Amino acid sequence: MTEETYRIKAIVLMRQPLREHDLLVTVYSPEKGKQSLVARGARKFRSKIAAHVEPFCFIDCMVVCGKSHDYIGSALSSDCLPGLKSDLDKIEAASRVCRFFNLAIKEGQPEAQLFVELRDILALIDGIGDPADVGLWADLSIFRLLSRTGYEPDLRNCVFCGSKPAAAGMVLDRRKNGIVCQRCASQAKGLTISENSVKLLRLANELEISRFRNLKVSSELALEISHIVTILTEQHH
Repeated sequence: MTEETYRIKAIVLMRQPLREHDLLVTVYSPEKGKQSLVARGARKFRSKIAAHVEPFCFIDCMVVCGKSHDYIGSALSSDCLPGLKSDLDKIEAASRVCRFFNLAIKEGQPEAQLFVELRDILALIDGIGDPADVGLWADLSIFRLLSRTGYEPDLRNCVFCGSKPAAAGMVLDRRKNGIVCQRCASQAKGLTISENSVKLLRLANELEISRFRNLKVSSELALEISHIVTILTEQHH
């Protein structure tokens, strides 16, 4: 193998049509970080590579260096997450996670731990048994990725006065990226947030991803978490 090629193990984040027969495939690997790679001929009917570069696939990939883009010379999927791809709710949840990841991460900044986080999150979604958990786990995973990519909100101290807020009357202020105590709430613009939501989001950052399976969360709390994560990720849309 010459210096003009290299190998990576990557997760496919997304892909989109390019020219008449090609695909532009966005991947993340611990070796190179986020990259946009051209898969030549992948839109042709008889393409052998197309099935291996679907979103959420874990692939072993040989990349050929090019002038404007690097190209996928060969790709072999090591895991296509069949449990995920056979369920529309799981596909939607994984798509939300990968969409946020793609928007939050800049190209060419590899971080092995981020690759592990994303791999474990997708594996978690793939293995979900109860469809009622899918949306919550996606929201908790996106919040966790917020923290891992430098956008973690302050959920411990009031972002205006620095005090530790009382349980009642807290507000989440997206502009300040954190919670606001009851005394400072008049200065804030955001969503009222409960103590249970704060505790659950902190827990999501601290737990191993596999232990999300053990969480017991009411539908009301899950809905509140969904609203919170939507507010926190608005800047990435």
